[in-house]
Amino acid sequence: MDKKKLLKVVILLLNAGVLLSTYLYISKVLNTSVICPTNGCEIVDSSPYSYLLGLPVSLWGLVYYLGMFTLAIIWFKKESDIVKKLFFLGTVWGVLFTIYLRFVEIFKIGAFCVWCWGSVVIIVALAYYSWRLYKADKVQLSN
Repeated sequence: MDKKKLLKVVILLLNAGVLLSTYLYISKVLNTSVICPTNGCEIVDSSPYSYLLGLPVSLWGLVYYLGMFTLAIIWFKKESDIVKKLFFLGTVWGVLFTIYLRFVEIFKIGAFCVWCWGSVVIIVALAYYSWRLYKADKVQLSN
C-alpha cells in the first residue's frame, strides 16, 4: 500500500475515533446511557475513573482524536518532519493511555465496556498503520 493510501486509512480510523468519542461524550453530558449489550458500559461510565483532571475521559478521547486527525491532515497536505514526529509521539501516547485505561477497567472497575474496547481496536489499528506509514516514508526517503 502506498503512502497516500496509508494516510487515508489513518484518517478513516481517526474519523471513527472522533465519532466514537463524540457519542460517548454527548451521552455523558446529557447523562444518558449508551447502547450496550451488557451493563459494563454503564458501570465504567458511572465510575470515578470516567473523569480525568475533572473532565470526562470521553472528552479527552475526543480531543486526542481531533488533534491526531489535524496532524494527519497536515501530513497529508504537506510533508513536515515535525508533524510526522508529533504524529508518531501521539500514536505512542494513545497506545500507552489505552493500556492504562484497560488496566483500570479490568482491575479497578471490574467491568467490560464495548465502546472502550472499540477505541482499543481503533488505537491498535492506528498504531499498525502508522508503523506501516513510517516504513513507507523511510523507504521513500532511501530511494
